[in-house]
Amino acid sequence: MKNINYALLVLFGIFISSCSVEEIDTTSELAYIDLNANDVEVNTRTTSTSIKCLKKNLFDADGTNLGVLIFTVRDEDVKIRFKTEGDFKFTDVNLSLKRLNLNELDNFANETPVDADFNHKAVLQTKNYRYDFIVDKTQLGMYNRLAAHAILESDKGEVKDVWTEGWNSFILADFSYCGEWPNAEYISSTEDIQYFAPLTAGTSGDYPDMGTSSDTVSLTSENPVTEGYVDIPLHFSDIPEGYKSVTLSIDFKDLDLHTDVLTSGSNVVEFKETFILMDSGGKIIAELNENHESDGDFTWEYEIPDYVITEVDYNDPYEDGLTLYARIGASLNLTNGNGVTVKNTIESIENMTLSGDLVIK
Repeated sequence: MKNINYALLVLFGIFISSCSVEEIDTTSELAYIDLNANDVEVNTRTTSTSIKCLKKNLFDADGTNLGVLIFTVRDEDVKIRFKTEGDFKFTDVNLSLKRLNLNELDNFANETPVDADFNHKAVLQTKNYRYDFIVDKTQLGMYNRLAAHAILESDKGEVKDVWTEGWNSFILADFSYCGEWPNAEYISSTEDIQYFAPLTAGTSGDYPDMGTSSDTVSLTSENPVTEGYVDIPLHFSDIPEGYKSVTLSIDFKDLDLHTDVLTSGSNVVEFKETFILMDSGGKIIAELNENHESDGDFTWEYEIPDYVITEVDYNDPYEDGLTLYARIGASLNLTNGNGVTVKNTIESIENMTLSGDLVIK
């Protein structure tokens, strides 16, 4: 219970090549291998159940195809084979393969690989037509940033530099078609918002025009009830195509959903708040009121309806994300006494995120 002396201070809480899948029952291949990315050349034999699912060509500076990169996804790891034939053999192989930061999905291809990006390297002691790297699946994901470079040399001493598709650049390695992978999660967030929940119709409206300053109201026996609200836009930028199963999470600070009984002398005031989540057109998606189990400071999670995400227009240059609206409502009721003055104080909604699976096809 919050006590007041003549004036009440009330706290108001608020994610390529097309996948040609070939099942391989067993493979028994003699190759030079970098075992678990230790960059040590080993001559060994491997046998496993696997899915050969992705190929990327290797080109020289003139655009001549001189080799291929073959990805084989197995139960515990991924084998990446550099392969060539004819007059040229590999002398150096360099591979950059890292789990893609999905929040940078639109920007990674603009970067240029540097030497430090190549986390798997080998200088062959003997020139060879192929070389394998073995990378543990725990280091990768369904979607990965790829760059591959190699040096080829012929028996006549001619040297060629080759790169994967896209000379000296990163490309996407999509393993989502290849075996089992955990979901790729994409998270979008927005800034914390502090506000005052308006106490009257006259001070109600859209944030930040309303709800950014304190509100004072007098309750009397003749006018014992007052209500107000503020509509707060929650803007989440960079919403990607292929976003699925999206959940909204909000930390509420002092959102009084359950009725508080406030006293000052003989005056008794009931105070409560509500929260309404709306889509961009004002349609109600969810509502929290006194029937909700939590009150005050708590975290709320809610699965956003699919239509809200699919209605995002990715071809509209003026639409850079998704906007939801939060309506915070407040009501006061003088149930006993002759009169009292009530003043609101600041509340907040924090750590607001959208999280969901990202599927790129």
